Amino acid sequence: MQVAGKKTGKEVWGSLKARYVGEERVKDARLQTLKSEFDNLKMKEGDTIDTYAGQLMGMSVRYGNLGGSLDDQALVKKLFDTVPDRFIQVVVGIEQFFDLKKLSFADAIGRLKAFEERIGRGTNSVKSEGSQALLTQAEWEARQKRATGEGSGKKNSQENGSGGRGRGRHYKKSGLL
Repeated sequence: MQVAGKKTGKEVWGSLKARYVGEERVKDARLQTLKSEFDNLKMKEGDTIDTYAGQLMGMSVRYGNLGGSLDDQALVKKLFDTVPDRFIQVVVGIEQFFDLKKLSFADAIGRLKAFEERIGRGTNSVKSEGSQALLTQAEWEARQKRATGEGSGKKNSQENGSGGRGRGRHYKKSGLL
């Protein structure tokens, strides 16, 4: 659509208006798509806080380029709602002691990064099987069985009636003494 080819001001105005309205619709459609991407964004278990913060800031910049905005409050809420469970204690603490309406995104990131660094140092010195701090009930029971020798054909000495010392007689739990 060339404006130079138009003969009257009305034609020029009509041409500019049509072009602008079309661009606005495209921009609105892109904003909707971006909003959908933002809503579906979650931090993956293996991601670091820096990586995820970069994704959120990238979304914020793209919003700004399309005329929308993501303020700190929206970014902090999204961050706290979508971090993995390993950050839950920190998020709860921050929510209790800070006004989330006044908390900057950079401050929230800094607090989570400090926690991530501290946890990273702790797991290097004390590594559990599978590098996790807590065990499920099934994992705990499996460890207990391995530690006591159950499940491998060995029996506890009290279960088969022996005292476990010497070569004395073996009395069963039948009540005979």
